[in-house]
Amino acid sequence: MSVLEAKVVENRQHSRAKVAWPVFAEYDRKIINGEAINISHSGALILTQEPIEPGEVFEMAVSVPFRYRPIRAIAEVMRPQTASSDVDYGPYGMGVQFIIISDEDRDLILSRVAGHLDKKSGAY
Repeated sequence: MSVLEAKVVENRQHSRAKVAWPVFAEYDRKIINGEAINISHSGALILTQEPIEPGEVFEMAVSVPFRYRPIRAIAEVMRPQTASSDVDYGPYGMGVQFIIISDEDRDLILSRVAGHLDKKSGAY
């Protein structure tokens, strides 16, 4: 699946779009690279090479294709997402909730998710 081909996943509360958007998390005085694999206006599922524990708060930037600046947010790790693997190292998955995000960035995510819903249903 390319970055531009996104599918929608329904979760318990909000529609999510499957994406492959680079993420840069600033945590514990270092930058952790990762990838958002799905996103909604309230949070995301992120894969990283280093774990961030549930309850931890960090600053993040999400690079969105065809956008001049990244989405910036303060996020809290709500739950770890483990992959079924015999390997003891990354990627580590984590569900995050956006604590602080601009209205502009939240609206951008909402429009991207709605656009993916329209494409999935065949409505434009």
